[in-house]
Amino acid sequence: MQRQVPPEARRLMDVALSGNGEPTSAAEFAGAVSVVGKVLERFDQKGKLVVRLITNGSLMHRSDVQSGIRHLGKLGGEVWFKIDRATAEEVAEINGVPWQMAKTSKNLEICAELAPTWVQTCWFALDGLAPSLASRMAYCDLLRPLAGKLAGVHLYGLARPSMQAAASRLNPLPVDVLADFARQIEKETGIRVIVSP
Repeated sequence: MQRQVPPEARRLMDVALSGNGEPTSAAEFAGAVSVVGKVLERFDQKGKLVVRLITNGSLMHRSDVQSGIRHLGKLGGEVWFKIDRATAEEVAEINGVPWQMAKTSKNLEICAELAPTWVQTCWFALDGLAPSLASRMAYCDLLRPLAGKLAGVHLYGLARPSMQAAASRLNPLPVDVLADFARQIEKETGIRVIVSP
């Protein structure tokens, strides 16, 4: 940083476990969290620098994943649990994977019991259309039962070009549309929402 970063930008924000693929799928995941904890302690950064896991939550049922997330929680870290939509049809269209609300809900609950958990959601238009009222309500219905367990929702827009095959079909939504959905989430679920357009 001293050689390559301008002085005003020389600060560490967090230690993020993420990447091109699900980070909890690595056999070394729990061990990596432990190593991060030791390094933070060695440099007197434990409790000062937040450790964040960015996950789709699909492997939350595994005991080794739970162990790593429990340790992350003990380090004062947090999880950003990615959920962009809450119906099987929309998830299949957007993410190209099969999806079950009950499984995602259970995995989110497990995660929230192990470490502070934020739901991270990218909200955008598809083929020029904003998500429908039914889509917004399905999202609220998914989160409502976990309201007392979640740290909050990070609702964000398309800040950079998508790398997905369907990128040409995606468009950012106006800030007022994101803010309106944030208010709806808070009203319907009681969960606080942070908006990043």
